[in-house]
Amino acid sequence: MRLEFTLPSRAKAPTLSSGPDAPGNANGHVDPPLCARCRAINFNAILQLRDEVRDARLDGLSITSLGSLPTPDQDPPCPMCDLFDQVKFDLGAAAQTAWDTREYHLRAFSSIVKEVGISRETATGVKGHELIKEIRWGDAYMEDDANSVILAVFPGQGDDVLNTSEARVYDTCSHLEQGVIMPVAVPSARTHGGLVLPNQINYDRLREWIADCQSHHGAQCTDHPTRPPFSLKVIDCQTRKILPLKPDWDYYALSYVWGPPRPEDSAINGAKTDKKTLPAHVHPAIEDAITVVKNLGGRYLWTDKYCINQDDAQEKHDQVSRMDLIYSGAYATIIAAGSSIAHSGLPGVSSVPRLHQPQAVSGRTRLVSTLPSIQRALTHSTWITRGWTFQEVILSRRCLFFTDFQVYFMCSEATHCESTIISQPLIQTNPNNVLDPDRFTHLGAGHAAYYSWMPPRPWEFRTHLTHYSSRNLTYESDAINAFRGILARSTHTTYWGIPFLFERTTHPLAQDTNLRFACALAWEPTYTQNPVARESHLQRRPDFPSWSWAGWAGTVSYSYFLFRVRFTCDENDLLPQPLHNHPPLRIWVTKKNDPHHHHKDTPLIPLHHLFLTHNDKKVLPELSPHLLIDCLTLRVRIAFASRFPGDPPAFYIVVEDGYSRAPILFCWPMPREGETGHQDLLAEEWNGLILFETLHNINRCAPWDHIGIFVLLVRPIEGTNERVGSVWLTRKELEGLEMERRTIPIS
Repeated sequence: MRLEFTLPSRAKAPTLSSGPDAPGNANGHVDPPLCARCRAINFNAILQLRDEVRDARLDGLSITSLGSLPTPDQDPPCPMCDLFDQVKFDLGAAAQTAWDTREYHLRAFSSIVKEVGISRETATGVKGHELIKEIRWGDAYMEDDANSVILAVFPGQGDDVLNTSEARVYDTCSHLEQGVIMPVAVPSARTHGGLVLPNQINYDRLREWIADCQSHHGAQCTDHPTRPPFSLKVIDCQTRKILPLKPDWDYYALSYVWGPPRPEDSAINGAKTDKKTLPAHVHPAIEDAITVVKNLGGRYLWTDKYCINQDDAQEKHDQVSRMDLIYSGAYATIIAAGSSIAHSGLPGVSSVPRLHQPQAVSGRTRLVSTLPSIQRALTHSTWITRGWTFQEVILSRRCLFFTDFQVYFMCSEATHCESTIISQPLIQTNPNNVLDPDRFTHLGAGHAAYYSWMPPRPWEFRTHLTHYSSRNLTYESDAINAFRGILARSTHTTYWGIPFLFERTTHPLAQDTNLRFACALAWEPTYTQNPVARESHLQRRPDFPSWSWAGWAGTVSYSYFLFRVRFTCDENDLLPQPLHNHPPLRIWVTKKNDPHHHHKDTPLIPLHHLFLTHNDKKVLPELSPHLLIDCLTLRVRIAFASRFPGDPPAFYIVVEDGYSRAPILFCWPMPREGETGHQDLLAEEWNGLILFETLHNINRCAPWDHIGIFVLLVRPIEGTNERVGSVWLTRKELEGLEMERRTIPIS
């Protein structure tokens, strides 16, 4: 049943009042009047429905039909209609099911559904699923009687019960995470809206967030940071001097996009000016960050451009390799995440205004949009596309995101923004990692024919690698450097970015150092578009080995193949089992391409010896890009086909008179049917290295559905071999192919 909260039609427009937070005055301007329809909505009565919306849970209460949005041209325009239009349901391709958006209606919900912090990224995860289940059917949250009323604009006329089926409940939660409508300055409400001014940061609120985190949060936020094992320099924001950091000084860090070289940079570099003092003219983001630090009561700022000597190769190496200590050691990290930040400063601080916050006044009640979620706010920011900035946010204890809309605060246990004021958090909420990398990605949905909609399986390294590899680097030579901070904090030891897996696993074969490394060679390209489209493939980075993800520019991840669909995998999904009673593979590191010419000054180094020699390091020294792998090998041919109706055409291994069940994922863009080189490709024989077979999980598939044998495809190049792709096979498919034990060089 829809509830109509309206006033008599003779009601007149309210008299507007004044004052900084009063309904009639925002930014010193008198608010325009509402249209007749919006004047007739009794918002005061709606905002008193706290018990009713709490009992309605995720169904909410339908208030009134709004018809089509945006509304036809009005003269003068109605600010309430504009507010409705700005916050209307608009998930686009992210919506899991189709919604009829020809008409909309106003719907009221309990603020609890927003306070618990269900985001689009976590809604399909285990924690998010438990939160949704508790809100829909439990009592832990819904017994709270201090909830407030929030308003949202949903599709449909609102004359029936909101469809919150299992498929649509995620869309509902995602929409409520976006800009909903809240009243401003309601003393009795635990949650209410806050005004966001275009050219004025509410520094009092920012200081409150940081102080609350420092005083009440757990060790991940408040542990005393480990200082870097070298002299760290910082900017004194009062004197603009560049000084060595003292043990008792707190400092802020800056994460921003350098952008193209500026004229003042050339002048500075040419004159070799005093590196103990900040130049008079610096990037606007740095200048604004200095202003922010001073307004937050701080004094010291670290930024790589001036706190690392860019002319000293050794200093750059030392500090780049310990970015984990620099960013985790900062009291907070200031993130310049505006859409034009490569050329300008922090939005709202000085010369760059924030976007207008949609708002309207009804009677003495000012209603505002709570503005987009942080992920949507970052959609048009250059910052979220850059490789270096990914580890800067992941490694930080606390982050302040300066976006085109507002400032967002995030730490390991809490998230805040200027537009939403929560005076007292829900007691029942459990701390979780709010600084989740899924919030800082521009990845699209995977191709339906290859990747499932299932929530990502938990494996921190895979998650970080996928998101990092989706970003861009100005210099491809930084492929590992821009990730070293995360590698240093990883639970895995790595070599050229490849982890040695199963450090906490007791499975017998998982103790073999060679297999621990070989299983991690199963990274694959992640196709976000048509799998045969060139833009979906990777581009070779010649400065890095082809067997490492660092050797390729583009998005990569770890997956397992089941039936006809790829699923993002957990580390334990790669656990190996014995393969046809064949001895496991062996791996050596060598500085020579040719395995038949070993000189005393270039010995073969068994991989497990390298691992044990440097077992005190998380990142092994990158001695050589060349490996020798002794393993079972195949000589295979490939076919080009569409296996099932509706599937895009792809390449498969030829097995007797048929094809492999799983398609090949090539790194290189392969010529399509009818293009030059396509037939030559099908006529060629390829080398396949059988690296391991995953342990069969009876809970996930029957033995005959177990596609668990990982084969690395290589091609000869200049006395060695280069990775070109990979494929997963079944045991039956392997029996139809000829195998031979060989030692293969790969670089």
